[in-house]
Amino acid sequence: MYGAALGLRVHAVSSKLKSRRTYALAAWALAFGLAILLVMGAFASWAAHARGLAVLSLVPAAGLLIMLPWVFGLWRRLKFDSEVQRIMLAAGPGACRFVDFRDDNEQLSPDFSAAFGLPDGEGFEAFVAALDGDHEARLSAGLDRLRAGGEDLVMTVAGRDGLRHFEVTARAVPDRVAPIGMVVWLRDVSDAVAARAARQDAQDRLNDTLDAIPLPIWRRDADDALIYCNKTYAEIVETDAATATAGRGIELVAEADHKLIHDLAERARKTGKTTGAAHHVIVDGARRLLYIAEAPLDHGGTVGAARDVTEMEEARHQLGQHIAAHAEVIGSLSTAIAIFGPDKQLEFANDAYAKMFDFDPGWLHNKPLFREIIEHLRTNRRLPEVPDFAVYRAKREAMFTELIEPYEEVQYLPSGISLHLKVLPHPFGGLMFAFEDVTDNPGPGEFSQYPDRGPERHPG
Repeated sequence: MYGAALGLRVHAVSSKLKSRRTYALAAWALAFGLAILLVMGAFASWAAHARGLAVLSLVPAAGLLIMLPWVFGLWRRLKFDSEVQRIMLAAGPGACRFVDFRDDNEQLSPDFSAAFGLPDGEGFEAFVAALDGDHEARLSAGLDRLRAGGEDLVMTVAGRDGLRHFEVTARAVPDRVAPIGMVVWLRDVSDAVAARAARQDAQDRLNDTLDAIPLPIWRRDADDALIYCNKTYAEIVETDAATATAGRGIELVAEADHKLIHDLAERARKTGKTTGAAHHVIVDGARRLLYIAEAPLDHGGTVGAARDVTEMEEARHQLGQHIAAHAEVIGSLSTAIAIFGPDKQLEFANDAYAKMFDFDPGWLHNKPLFREIIEHLRTNRRLPEVPDFAVYRAKREAMFTELIEPYEEVQYLPSGISLHLKVLPHPFGGLMFAFEDVTDNPGPGEFSQYPDRGPERHPG
């Protein structure tokens, strides 16, 4: 294993560093002692008139004295290097390991064992051995390649229990020919990995939910490129989601209509509001009408959805045909008929209605409100005489929200004309008023059946 080839225990590394400094200091002390002895011997020889021997003693003494500063400098450099490495190892993020390839010297940051829950004295070998089997092999192989001159290493590894994750960053210490060492940083990223897994799990659940929705849903970036689509979208464009979102993406509509769709997204981004339009799309070989909408997102992109409105459009067309047919039938009746919508606006009036109350057909065509019509009828004396017109008008308007069953009455107009009125709630909301002239055959006296009016007989 790589750790076995290079690693030494922390206490062995510390002993080796101390030994280097001790050897340097011992060499300095020995050189100094020998120099003193040689100098003393030279003085003794000089005193004994053995000048030749004195000179021979002084030469090696001078050499030793010259070496003393160099040996002392070597000791100081070793001490400085040791202190610098210790400070760097302690200051780095997480745990750190330094290896010198020249002598397989290894240094570990303080509390290396405690940082990874290892027994005291255990080092990098124990850390590697505690990894998941596949991660252990990958890390060892990567470090081997780095030592052989390969690229720097950055990878995330997991413990055997899968609960703890560590980011490993290894950098070579370069020299002129080959790396002379490497530094390995180890950082516990378990919380970050767990958070990333939680986000991915939430994203997967969201994607599953969106895939279950039977509507095409998609997302665009700020450049209008398609970056996501759900399963329904991919099925419509007859491919998978990855292919549908590759490059600029595959649009729902034909190529000739791409600009229209992109204009929707652009308008949504500029206005900050949802925009939409109906477009025909081929779905399962059939031409369908889809209402396509784009809504702006905070990051500058848009989210889109489409719904099939083909059947709704067909139903609306059929309803229009039915309404037109009914209008044609009602228009030919002699009974005067007026239909008001839930908003109390006139939706339809036949020719008999305009003729009976002397309305301008063009004015009726502009769809006046019920209040405007009843005011017009009062002005032209086409309403029964009532003691309080405001109360009468309020009760008529209340029919729009309170009338459930058909209501009938006979109206006696100041002109002597008698009208039979029938008011019916319309199935689509609003009311339908039907008037019939019964002046020549009024029948028995009619009473109001509408709540709050009371059984008061209309005057003849």
